[in-house]
Amino acid sequence: MKLYFMRHGQTDYNERRLFQGQIDIPLNETGRQQAEQTKKLIESMRVDFDRVIASPLGRAVETVRIVTGLDDPDIIREPRLKEMDFGILDGTRFDEPLPEAGTLFSDPESYIPPEGAESFQDMAERVGSFLDEIRGAGEDENILIGTHGGTIRCMLVCIGYMKLSEIWEYPIGNCSVYEVELKDGKWQLNKVHATEDYFKGTK
Repeated sequence: MKLYFMRHGQTDYNERRLFQGQIDIPLNETGRQQAEQTKKLIESMRVDFDRVIASPLGRAVETVRIVTGLDDPDIIREPRLKEMDFGILDGTRFDEPLPEAGTLFSDPESYIPPEGAESFQDMAERVGSFLDEIRGAGEDENILIGTHGGTIRCMLVCIGYMKLSEIWEYPIGNCSVYEVELKDGKWQLNKVHATEDYFKGTK
C-alpha cells in the first residue's frame, strides 16, 4: 500500500503568514497554479489512485479536484484530516506569535493550547486513528490524501519518521506530495515529490 500525502495550494493566509487552522480559507490564484503544476507532476509519476481522500476544508478539496480532475462526489471527505485547530491564534501572524501561542514552536512537546484550540496529543489521536483505519485497507491500494501542512507533519510523527520535537524543522511546501509505503507492517517515507514551490513551505 502507498499513501500520497499532498498539501493544499497557497491561500491568501499562507501568503500573509497567518494561522488559518480550521478556518475555511480558499485557494488563491497562485494556489490554483500550483495545483495545476502538481497535476502534471502526478501525471509524470504514472500512478493510478484507487481512492482519493481529502480534508473537508475547501482549500484541500479544491486542490485535489484540480490535481485529479475528479468530480466532488468521487472525493471522500475525512474530518480527521483537517488542519490543527489553533483557536484564538487563527488569523494572527505565526512569525509574530501572540503570547497565547506559548511553546507551540519553541517546544512542541510542552505546548499547552489556548482555550478552544487543539493539543498535539488530540491531533495525533485523530490522525493516528485515520492511519490505523487505512492500514486495514487493500494491500495494493494507492491512495491520494489531500490535507494540510500541520496534518502532514503530524502523520510523519505518527509513522515514526520524525519526533514531535522536530515537527517544525521540515518545510512542507504548498502542493508537495509525500509518498509513504506500508512495508512489512511498517510505514516508511519513500520520497517527496514536489514542484519548485516545495522549498517555500510555511507553517
